Amino acid sequence: MCKDMKCDNAMHSIDLNRYSNNITGACISAAYSTIPIACNRQKSKIVPGWSEQVKPLRGKSLFWHWMWVDSGRPRTGVVADTDTMRRTRAAYHYAVRAVKKDEDMITRQRFADAVLDADHRNFWSDIKRIRSSKSGVAAWHCGRSYRCG
Repeated sequence: MCKDMKCDNAMHSIDLNRYSNNITGACISAAYSTIPIACNRQKSKIVPGWSEQVKPLRGKSLFWHWMWVDSGRPRTGVVADTDTMRRTRAAYHYAVRAVKKDEDMITRQRFADAVLDADHRNFWSDIKRIRSSKSGVAAWHCGRSYRCG
């Protein structure tokens, strides 16, 4: 192992990434074998990163939209100008698309942060979120041995 804290060897970086991926895989595998999977799972409507990245832009966009509506929906002027309503709406919609596109990366980053911070509560809640099991009903409830599909 290299002991240089400022090491810029590409192979060391690749090995470190492989090592961290193996740890993450082992944790997820352990979760699959110990946490029951519920039947009739529905796709969660929760989008990771919404509160941090999209919600502020949504509020700003709605504010300028209602200012535009209250002004009589003008086509030109300060309220309809590119720096206000149109720009904030475009930024909001761009953020929605970006968060949906990066959903897996945001989930992985939160998972890695929970592991690094030794935050066991967030670790297991992230495992549950990854698996999309909201219900606490055990898998044997549906009559199958473990995984219901």
